[in-house]
Formats: sequence, C-alpha cells, structure tokens
Amino acid sequence: LSSNLLETIDSFIFSDLNNLLILDLSKNNLKYIEDFSFQNLNQLNIMHLQNNSNQLKFSNKTFIGLNSIKTIRLSFEIVDSTKNNTLILSSLKPNIDKKIFSTTYY
Repeated sequence: LSSNLLETIDSFIFSDLNNLLILDLSKNNLKYIEDFSFQNLNQLNIMHLQNNSNQLKFSNKTFIGLNSIKTIRLSFEIVDSTKNNTLILSSLKPNIDKKIFSTTYY
C-alpha cells in the first residue's frame, strides 16, 4: 500500500488479514489512523509508516491488536490528541526495537 496517496486508515480495515507479516503504509499522505485500525493483525512483525503527513494523528487505541509487532518505522512529526505518543508507542510490546523511532513527539 506504499505510495498510494492514502490519507486515512479506517477502523478494522485490515481485520481479515490476520496472517499478514509486513504492512507498508509508507510514502502516502496519512493524516489520521483511526482506533482499532490494526485489530486482528496478530502475526504482523513489521510496519512501515515513514514518509507520510507531517502531522499524523492517532490515539492510544490505534495500535491495539499488534501482538507480534517487532518494528514500526516512523520518520515524521506526530501529533496526538492525548499528547502522549511516547507512552502509546513504547507500550506496544517490550521487545520493539526502540532505535526505529526517529520521531518528534508533541
């Protein structure tokens, strides 16, 4: 799904893809990722979100369901209505490679 000019990821949009291992949403124009967008992606290991909108918004419920995630690649400024993205991202799973977070949090 890279380079498709996507602006929003809807809730449960990937819920039938429970065997998906890698999700590449990079190089879009993502501005908002809804709550539970990644629900049921139990096998997902790697997610690419780099090179999107400079103000991508999401909440503390956006990444629920990423039970096997190991890497999330980010490279943009993130703004969250809860003002607590660091907690949201770092609470996903203890074994996530923290070096992949090249982001400014507000």
